Amino acid sequence: MRAVRRRPLLAPLTSAVATLGAKLPGCVIFSDVMNHASMIQGIRHSGAKKVIFKHNDVADLERKLQSVPRDTPKIIAFESVYSMCGSIGPIKEIVALAKEYGAITFLDEVHAVGMYGPTGAGVAEHLDWDAHARGEPQGTAMDEIDIFTGTLGKAYGCVGGYISGSKDLVDVVRSYAPGFMCVDGSRERR
Repeated sequence: MRAVRRRPLLAPLTSAVATLGAKLPGCVIFSDVMNHASMIQGIRHSGAKKVIFKHNDVADLERKLQSVPRDTPKIIAFESVYSMCGSIGPIKEIVALAKEYGAITFLDEVHAVGMYGPTGAGVAEHLDWDAHARGEPQGTAMDEIDIFTGTLGKAYGCVGGYISGSKDLVDVVRSYAPGFMCVDGSRERR
């Protein structure tokens, strides 16, 4: 999974979308109506405003992005393979809209890792197969995604999950996600 090694990686997976949404003041999260339950729960826990767009409908997403001021922090949360219907998300089109409207892309690849792409990194890698097979991911769809989530519990037959993204975004999750808050060794034993 070259793509996962290419960027900072954080495991185990906690609700990264909840943490990012909560730590970006005034954030609006745009969510595909077919996102799976755990992503929806993470969005709810963030406390951020949620805007739902029609499934895989980039025109509807664009109309909704246009209704929010450009300087408002925005996250577009979507999946590569939707578990409830099996459809594939329009990754390149959503990335283009995110760039145009200043949004962070949050791509859930949990139903694709281990199955798509020359190294098994998911649909985003699969879209630019030849470039990734040559080891040249610069400028590909995968290179343009801000945050990925994946799991080790489906195709890999292990336990846990991960996020991958820029050092700064991964550091926000590592620093603020409740699953990474630790107690020190000074607690008395009972």
